This record gives sequence, structure tokens and C-alpha cells, in this order.
Amino acid sequence: MKIYLFLAVAPLLILMCLNETFAKDVVLNANSITFKTDKGVAVVKDPDASIGMAIEFTDGANNPLSPNPTVYFEMDFEANSDKYYIWIRAKSDGDTSTDSLWIQFDEEIGTNLGDRYPARGMGNWLDVHPAGKYVWASNEVIPPDGPTVESFTFKNSGKHKLRTQPRQVPHRIDQIWLSTTQSKYPDDDKPVGVMQVSSSGKLTNTWGKMKQL
Repeated sequence: MKIYLFLAVAPLLILMCLNETFAKDVVLNANSITFKTDKGVAVVKDPDASIGMAIEFTDGANNPLSPNPTVYFEMDFEANSDKYYIWIRAKSDGDTSTDSLWIQFDEEIGTNLGDRYPARGMGNWLDVHPAGKYVWASNEVIPPDGPTVESFTFKNSGKHKLRTQPRQVPHRIDQIWLSTTQSKYPDDDKPVGVMQVSSSGKLTNTWGKMKQL
């Protein structure tokens, strides 16, 4: 009887332990949006995006970063207290004046904080890559100033919030990848996906083309 009881309880104990542990990597996409403004940003069909949908900025560009932007989207997610490298899979059909954005986390939101690369925002992928093609970028500012792998350190484990506003438009975002280990540029520009356990203890999957991280 004791053996059967242990076998019945063991999975619950495992889930309770996993409850306090979040994925080392966080992958966000259009399905991760918890709020977006009515104008200037939309979720659009895109066959080249990881889930067939992308986030498109068309208006509301801010330079410098604005504490109260008129165009932005937010995403809620869970992560550990750790340093995360920031990667953006995005594309633009324009020129180098359409390829950058601002990303803020937690206490930065509603302030002037979050300008990780002074006056240049994040992305700038058209400084290096061709238009119309999804690429991974952190900050692609033309050398000798870049590229630079940007990062953010979360003080606490648990729920976090990300806000993104455009520095330049138009462009599309497929995935925002926060990684504790990917400190160097990915080997290719394919989307990524990770398995993770949510705070409710349920095993969930952020879909992309699965890749070992």
C-alpha cells in the first residue's frame, strides 16, 4: 500500500518543485501579447514567422525612448533572477531608418530607463542585414560601435513584464528571445522554441522551430 501511495503522490511532489523553477530561456511571440495599443501596432499574418503571425509596428516612432508612448505592446512572462541576453528575430522592408525599437522591463516601464545602447535603441538589423528577411539581432549598429549583445538582469524570480515601443517604423517582430546562455550570435536565423513549466505546474511549449538551446 505504501508503494502505491508513493507512486500516486510522487508526480505531485515533482510538480510542486517545478512550480518554483522557470525556464532558463524565454521565447515570446505574437501569442504572448497581454496588451497593445489600438493604433500603430498589429498582429498580422506572416508565413515566414515562427507561428505564421508577426507583430507589426507601423506608426508611433519615438526617439528618444518615451515613458508614455502612444504606440506599444506588452508581454507578461515568468523568469528566474538571472542575467538574460536579449535577441530579436525581426525584419523590415524599408531602409536603415525603419529597423529599431525600445525594450523595457519591469521597473523601467513608465520611465526613461531602458536605453541599453545610448540613442540607438535595439535591433538596427538593416545596418548589417538585407531588408525583407527575418534575422536575429541584439544591436546591429555598424562597426566599430557594434554589434553588441544586450542583456538585462532580473532581480527576482517570478512574473515579469516587457514593454516594446518603436524607435523607427515600419518593421515586423517574430520572436523576442531572452536567454541565460546565448551570449553569442545564433548559428542561423531560424526561429527557436523552448519547453517550460508554467507557474501553475503545467508543462507548456512556446512554438517555433524546435532547436536545442
